Amino acid sequence: LVAAGLLLVAPIAGATVFLADQAGWSFRFLAERGVRPRLVWLSRHLVWGMVVAGLAAAVAGSIVFHALVRGQHPGPAAIVSGFVVVAYTAGQLCSMFLHSGILAAVASVVLTATLCGWAALADFLGLNWLWSVAPLPVAFLLATWLWSPHWLLERRGWRLRMAAWLPIAVVMAGILVAVPIVRVQQIPKVTPQIDLAALTAPPTPEAQATVECYQRALRAWRPVFQTEDKQPPSSDRLSAREAAYLAHNQEALRSTMEACRRQEADFRTDPALPGSFFSGTHALLDLLLVQAKKLELEGQLEAALEYYTAALRMTVHVRCGTLDWQPDFLEGQVRDRLLAWARRPGQKASYIARALKTIPPILAAAPPYSEARARLYLLQLGIFQRNPAALQMERIDPHSMWQLWLGRWLPWEQARAIRWLNWRTSLELERIRLAEQRLAEGQPILQDTDLDLLFSQREWRLAESTLLSWMGTGAPARIAVLELAATETRRCATWIRLALEAWRLEHGELPDKLDRLVGVYFDRLPADPFTGQPFEYFPKGLPFELRWSEPMSVLDNRLPPNTPFLWSAGIKVRLATTQTSGAGRYRLGREAWTSANEQAIWEAGWIFPIRTPMR
Repeated sequence: LVAAGLLLVAPIAGATVFLADQAGWSFRFLAERGVRPRLVWLSRHLVWGMVVAGLAAAVAGSIVFHALVRGQHPGPAAIVSGFVVVAYTAGQLCSMFLHSGILAAVASVVLTATLCGWAALADFLGLNWLWSVAPLPVAFLLATWLWSPHWLLERRGWRLRMAAWLPIAVVMAGILVAVPIVRVQQIPKVTPQIDLAALTAPPTPEAQATVECYQRALRAWRPVFQTEDKQPPSSDRLSAREAAYLAHNQEALRSTMEACRRQEADFRTDPALPGSFFSGTHALLDLLLVQAKKLELEGQLEAALEYYTAALRMTVHVRCGTLDWQPDFLEGQVRDRLLAWARRPGQKASYIARALKTIPPILAAAPPYSEARARLYLLQLGIFQRNPAALQMERIDPHSMWQLWLGRWLPWEQARAIRWLNWRTSLELERIRLAEQRLAEGQPILQDTDLDLLFSQREWRLAESTLLSWMGTGAPARIAVLELAATETRRCATWIRLALEAWRLEHGELPDKLDRLVGVYFDRLPADPFTGQPFEYFPKGLPFELRWSEPMSVLDNRLPPNTPFLWSAGIKVRLATTQTSGAGRYRLGREAWTSANEQAIWEAGWIFPIRTPMR
């Protein structure tokens, strides 16, 4: 309440500095007796300045005391003191230039509120108050000091007033000139290291032919409305809807398979495919999966593998131009179906061995995450520069469009936004490429020496005050790196589980250790991307239930006792040593990595259950 009262007391106190002299033109008494104007100015400020300063000191001291008692930072005390200075100097300016005390009080409150609004805006824009706000109170005091002789002697004239207001005009002009310069210079000037020629090269004839195949498939595709089916969906039968879906889309299926057999695809230069390719991909992929399911139920497991391979190649095609998470989602659907395919009755180890030989090279040929981030940068740069094609592709919502138009009228803000985009892209590309290099070298993708991949506090402050800064980040580097690690981990765990199913088909049981698979299904075991070491393997499970969640997920999963599984360290666990075995190899925690009991270690990691074969 005291602080709230100060909001009115400070400007009104400043408005009363010359109130006694203005009332009844009392200052004429001083002029008639030859009192020096500057002495009058100083004497009035000594009285009211000391009163206001004492009041401000009391309030600031109270804030500091309560902050220290509660263990908080006493920062608001400095803000209150600065407010008092601004309010007092604004009030004394109005007190001298407005003869009416009521008008002076109202004007001082309005001027103080305006200055507070500017101070808040300056803080939001990251402008230092020492040059963006502090010079204004000095200019107000200098203005009344220069005007005091003319005020006391009742001199009038626009030239005299201009001379008195000159300090305020100079300070305001200086601030207005400095703001655009500082705003742009706040962002480091860097250029992202990307291969612009490769990213903007026209598609090859083969890639264009692949696009045409997908176009034909999408034009031929027909939706099937819900068909009456009294039984719930099941992996053991083809539902009425699925049967109708295949019957109505044979032409689309043929065109899709033709496209998926091709090696190259490039959708960068054709964002307006019929039906929107990136939304229609779900329909075409579902068509492939339903056909594979039909073949599985007919016992044609080798033929079904051809459709799963085609579906995975489609996900690779989608990565050649798409900029979001969709390919990972689509690929995950196919991987799950592949694991179910491997457990089908009548499955042969030779079919699974063929899948392990043909599928990993297909996915390995997909563009890296860093390339997708570079493509996203080019799209965002086009949006910042208001490129019509980029605006149409991204479809900026009206709520955000005003920021683009604001950048048109404030060119320095657009220059700042482009600098922000370049800077953030450079940082994220550096972090993502480092993660890709570690994966290629078999090193842990996350290490204790890594800086936090989320925005730092400085980066957040710069982002908050930058136009369209939400577009200059894409997925923050932490999310992109974790998605990269998660995708690679899921792939490796899938290949190992497929190999385990093949081994079980040949030997009637799971191997006692993963090394048995080397030389039979792998030249070398796929490593856990989070540790650079082989996955932990429990062919007979553990004697207790495990509760766990996937990285970047809050869903709670449960693994029954004695259920076989693979284990990855994931985000929360670090490898402590490669010399020991079991849970003793790992540390658990975040700020300080510590040891933990066995169950806590396994539950903090990432569990991949090994399911029993279908009957």
